[in-house]
Amino acid sequence: MKMKPLLRALALGVGPVMVAAGLGMVGGRSMPPEKLALAPPQLACAQPIVFKPGYQRGENYVVPQGQGFKFLSDAWLEANICSAGILKITADGELGGDEQPRLLVAFDGDIIANPAFSQERSIQISIPKAGSLYLGYLNDFYSADVRVATLSYVQLNAPACKGFQSVSVPKGSGNSWYPAARSVSLVNLPPITLTPCGAGELTLKVRGSEGNGAFPILIFRQGERVFKTLTTTSEWQPLSFKLTSAPIDIWLINPYNKTLADRNLKCANWSSLPANPEFRRQGRVASRTTPSTTSATAFISVSVSVG
Repeated sequence: MKMKPLLRALALGVGPVMVAAGLGMVGGRSMPPEKLALAPPQLACAQPIVFKPGYQRGENYVVPQGQGFKFLSDAWLEANICSAGILKITADGELGGDEQPRLLVAFDGDIIANPAFSQERSIQISIPKAGSLYLGYLNDFYSADVRVATLSYVQLNAPACKGFQSVSVPKGSGNSWYPAARSVSLVNLPPITLTPCGAGELTLKVRGSEGNGAFPILIFRQGERVFKTLTTTSEWQPLSFKLTSAPIDIWLINPYNKTLADRNLKCANWSSLPANPEFRRQGRVASRTTPSTTSATAFISVSVSVG
């Protein structure tokens, strides 16, 4: 399954921001809004500048890295600036899809720069006064060829009960169980384990998305008994099995996942330069330090000087 480019626009009600002009698509290229309605950062004015995450699309999507910082996906940092000065930014981009990675710079709600980076370069941006500064990465892109098996309408009917005592999904496997929809998504080898509430009949529907020209192959096993080995297709296939109360394992035995494109933006460090050079010190990023395992990564670290 080839994933199309993702335009992850921030919308009304997402975190502390709403997009006033909206994000649009022109020929597959994301167009930034002209103005953002941003809540002022809840930070005291600081020199050197102290950044903290203002929005993250997921947990730990922006984390410190060296003297700079790293975006794993859509996120921004925010700070309160004490005085007018020059913002110096050095960044290095890697192309993914048909667009270069962009660093959005906003000040007091106005977007003052949205530079693209295809290789390492430095830019300077004038900051007119004290106020609220935002640095964001909002045009993340990731494309992969992935073999996916989808199981829907997963249901157990037993004489004395219905459903499962538990559903176990190995952490970090990429496999998922959605209890409200009674569905399973399998992309990797560790099995998902369903523990029935009692002996009964398991019913479900299965289909697959091909990766590298082949469809997922599934094995259904309870203890030492293999109920079925199935090659999925793009069409739904109904299945049913008579089960005991023992756990049943569902395996995807031929996983495939290849990254086709990954848009990244990398920078080396950031620092703060006050008006009086004798007070020059390194800045810092206020953020969680646990790295994410997300495969769609975007790296940004910024060399910032204000003086």
